[in-house]
Amino acid sequence: MIRVTDIKFWYHLPVTRPVREVMECARKAERVGFDVVSHQDHFIKESEEKGCVPELWTMLTAISTETNLTVSPLVMCNLFRNPALVAKMVATIDQLTEGRVYLAVGAGWWEEEFKAYGYPWLSPKKRVDRAIESTEIIRKLWSQDSVDYEGDFWTLENCELVPRPYSDPHPLIWNGGSGPRMLKMTGELCDGWTTSISDPVRFEEKRDFILKHSQGDDMLFAHFFMMGPEGLDLEQARDRIEALLELGVSHFIVILRPDANNLDMLDDCRGLIGEFT
Repeated sequence: MIRVTDIKFWYHLPVTRPVREVMECARKAERVGFDVVSHQDHFIKESEEKGCVPELWTMLTAISTETNLTVSPLVMCNLFRNPALVAKMVATIDQLTEGRVYLAVGAGWWEEEFKAYGYPWLSPKKRVDRAIESTEIIRKLWSQDSVDYEGDFWTLENCELVPRPYSDPHPLIWNGGSGPRMLKMTGELCDGWTTSISDPVRFEEKRDFILKHSQGDDMLFAHFFMMGPEGLDLEQARDRIEALLELGVSHFIVILRPDANNLDMLDDCRGLIGEFT
C-alpha cells in the first residue's frame, strides 16, 4: 500500500481527571497541534487510569464549541443509546461545528458496567448483532429522507432526521472491533477502523479482510498507542508511526499515561506532531 501523506493526530482525553482539567487538556491539545480529541464511553471507573468521569457526548459537545478540534468517541458503545437518538445527536454536533465530529462505534465488553447502569448483558453474538443493527440505522437516517426499519432490537416508523448532517455525505464512522463480524461490518458500513495492532503481518491480515468487504478503496485506518512511563517514549513513537505509514495508517491516536500528568506531557507531543505534519 502506498505511504499516506494526509496524517491526522488524535489526543485521547484523560477522562479520569476532573471535568475542568479534561477541558484544559483539550484546549492545550489544540495549541500543541492535535487535529482530533477522543473520549471513552464508560460510566464507571475500573481504576485510576480506566473508565470515565464525564458523559461522552456532553463532554465532546462542550469541547467542540470551546475549540476548533474534531471530536470523536473512542469508542461509543452501540448498546447504551437508541441509534436514532445518536444519529440526531451527532448530526446536531456536526451542524454546530460545520463538520468537526466523527462517530467511532463498538459492541461493548464490560459486564459490570452494563449491570451497574441497568443495561441487559447480552451474549457476544447478540452484542455484535445489535452493534451492526445500530450502525445500519444511523447510516440510513443520515442518508435517507425517511426511514422505516424493523430489526431484532429496534423498529422505526417513518423516521425523519432533522437536522441532517453538515458533512457530505455524513460524519466519518469508525469501528473499533477486531473480530471477524465487526471487521466485516467495518468494510460494509464504516469509513475507518481503529486498532492497537502494530505487528505488520497481523495488521495486514485484518486490513485486507476489511478491504475485501469494502465497496471502495478509500477506507481509513487509525492506530492508537500509549506514551509515557507505561508506554512508548518519543523515539519509539516516531518509529511506530513511520512503520505504520507504510501500511496505510493515516490517523494516530496518542494516549498519555498517567492521566494526572497529561497537561505536562502534552508538551512532548508538539515536536512529534511537527515531524509528520
